[in-house]
Amino acid sequence: MTLRGTRHFLPDRRHLIGGAAALVLGGPGVVLAQSVASGRQEPPQEEAAATRAVIEALKPLARPAIVLEDASGRMVLRLGGSPRLPASIAWPDRKGRPLSFVAELDLAALRAVGGPDWLPASGVLHLFFDAEDEPWGFDPADHDGWKVLLTDGVAAGTRPPPPGLSRDRIFAPVLLAGRSALTYPTTERVTLSPEVGRAFDFETVQAFMDAELGEGPRHQVGGYPSPIQGDGMELEAQLASNGIYMGGPDSYSDERIAALEPGAADWRLLLQVDSDDSAGIMWGDTGALFVWVREQDARAGDFSRVWMIVQSA
Repeated sequence: MTLRGTRHFLPDRRHLIGGAAALVLGGPGVVLAQSVASGRQEPPQEEAAATRAVIEALKPLARPAIVLEDASGRMVLRLGGSPRLPASIAWPDRKGRPLSFVAELDLAALRAVGGPDWLPASGVLHLFFDAEDEPWGFDPADHDGWKVLLTDGVAAGTRPPPPGLSRDRIFAPVLLAGRSALTYPTTERVTLSPEVGRAFDFETVQAFMDAELGEGPRHQVGGYPSPIQGDGMELEAQLASNGIYMGGPDSYSDERIAALEPGAADWRLLLQVDSDDSAGIMWGDTGALFVWVREQDARAGDFSRVWMIVQSA
């Protein structure tokens, strides 16, 4: 078990590690953080070597991301409040019930702090979600539970919430700046020998992975996600968006998967919206909302086929 930000992420990923290819122990080492407050002793040599091996395996896999946080600087993301939608655009709904407004992402401000080049260099993305039913994204039928709209900019005034939107599904406004940070895959994405998988110190590896991400809620654009229930969301998005139900024990036995699986590599983390007390946002039980988009769609300015996944502790 490990602490990410303000919540515990389960399960301990050591129990999810597999693969037969061995990592060579030794080589260039890194200084491993020791917990003075806990009175922790020097780790056994086998554990220290395995921990170094895992960290060295993760280093070349790093991906840049933009961390969104309460800090000084130009606003990149606005959580909650009222959307600044042009009057010509209707408020998105699901079967006649208004969706909750979640966030607006300023793409020019994002690019100015090093945002990904697969997103448009200007414009605003407006994110809406069914915060009443909270579709988790494992069912292809969830596709109408969210909407991402791209506009040239924001309207001069805000749009008041429409009738039918519950007051407790209207979030408080929170302004977030952005900064660049390196993110790393979880060890679920790395092939480890059984010996290394059993021996490495999970908390030390987690501290290395989280070093640049800060302590607050994990709002983020690009890079690797901070998963709560499993680190395979690109494949889940690819399969669910192509009509495969991902909520059952036999989901991965569908005969269509072999042909669809390569397309998982196209998906990028458009936005990770964490539970955030300041905005009054709570996904499930201190969970997070992950918004995924195919890179080719994002480059084309097409956000009509994004896929959203909720994970919760």
